[in-house]
Amino acid sequence: VLVTVESSVAVVDVDGASMVLYPNPTRGTIEIKNLPARWTSLHVMNVAGREMLAMQPLATGSLQWDASDWPVGVYFVQVVGEEGISTQRFSVVR
Repeated sequence: VLVTVESSVAVVDVDGASMVLYPNPTRGTIEIKNLPARWTSLHVMNVAGREMLAMQPLATGSLQWDASDWPVGVYFVQVVGEEGISTQRFSVVR
C-alpha cells in the first residue's frame, strides 16, 4: 500500500517569522502571509525560468495574486530580503 500526502500549506522560517504560502496547490488566488519585515522583492517563475510576476515591498506583511489564468504547472516564489533569499514551490491545478 502506497500512501502519498501532499501539504496544502508551505511554511518557511525567514528572518525569525514563519512565512506561509497557500493554498498549495491553487486553482486561482494564492496568498503569502508573514512576509519578512525587510523583504526587497518577490519573483514568481515557471519551471522554464520565465518570470510570471514581480513585486516590490508593500506596507503589509502579506500579499496575494490571481493565478487562475496561468497554465497548469509548477511555479517558484522567490522572496529576496536583507537576510537572504527564500524559494518556495507551488502548483496551479484545474
